[in-house]
Amino acid sequence: HSDINLTLKAIKSLSIEASRTNVTIMPSDYNEYNYKLTSDGKIFVPTQYAAQLKKSGKQNIFEMKSTPAKPIIEVTTTFNTITIK
Repeated sequence: HSDINLTLKAIKSLSIEASRTNVTIMPSDYNEYNYKLTSDGKIFVPTQYAAQLKKSGKQNIFEMKSTPAKPIIEVTTTFNTITIK
């Protein structure tokens, strides 16, 4: 059990696979990335994107893709939360 907190400025991609770990990501500009977040726990995103949260079985999913393609942030965790601030 642990927590991961990341502040992002300029990346090409980020992929995190975690178990029983809370993950918090703080991008410098939310709209500069695509997102694919999956968790058995809750996913927290800024209010204006909350409508894009979905549930598939026991998993909560948040996907945001833009055109042209932007760097992707992929996070998968079990039982814990993913937060994008």
